[in-house]
Amino acid sequence: VAADLRQPQIPSGSQQPGATSPISLAGTLAQATAESLMSITLIQLKQKGAPVFMACNIGGFNMRSGIMSIVPPEVSLGLAAQAEIARSFGLPSWGLAGATDAKRVDAQAGAESAFSILAQALAGLTLIHDVGYADMGMSCSADMLVLGNELIGCTRRFLRGIRVDASEIGLETIGAIGPGGNYLLAEETIDLSPADLGGHIEHAGWRLSLPQGARLLWPARQHNPYEKAGRSPIQDARLVVALSLDSEVRKNQLELQIVA
Repeated sequence: VAADLRQPQIPSGSQQPGATSPISLAGTLAQATAESLMSITLIQLKQKGAPVFMACNIGGFNMRSGIMSIVPPEVSLGLAAQAEIARSFGLPSWGLAGATDAKRVDAQAGAESAFSILAQALAGLTLIHDVGYADMGMSCSADMLVLGNELIGCTRRFLRGIRVDASEIGLETIGAIGPGGNYLLAEETIDLSPADLGGHIEHAGWRLSLPQGARLLWPARQHNPYEKAGRSPIQDARLVVALSLDSEVRKNQLELQIVA
């Protein structure tokens, strides 16, 4: 049915090295690729050109319980390799990260979630699932979802890297501040994109949730006829939220919360 409707599909077998696939990751990947190609072939025979992922689901094997462990380093390593294989076929890939084998949100949960999210994001997996799963995927935790969301935000910022151009370097500002100065009241303009903002700003006990496409600009200095330069001092500058008003944006909603 999904093929007939041309809905994207993610056919994926589950490989547990030493149990349902070879003990080596190389052997597991060979088997996973063959299984995935079989599924892709069947989908294309049903509906040529139907959108499909190349995916696998590599997990550790808990010999005491038989349950799949979802966070060993071999999981992210295997999925990273699988993503390279998928790219060689020109297909999107699927992974699982942001989960934990721990039964509660603790240091283990934080470490496992952070490692898997960063490792698989760096590997370039197209779609990552399982954020918030706990206890070897046997339950889902709202606390883990919140933690995973924060880690995903950090990872996305890391992946964007550093933009290097004349405005970002700001040689004029560096020269104006000089040795021994500080940048607390520097007049360089801050222009944060929607990706930089992460959907909200928070300060001094309040939190402002911003709509998609909002930008943050500082400083906005009012006109002051009593100042030589015609502008108010930097201490009186305002923070400006800029919203898109083009024809494609039907509604902009801002929400102010008192959080302290």
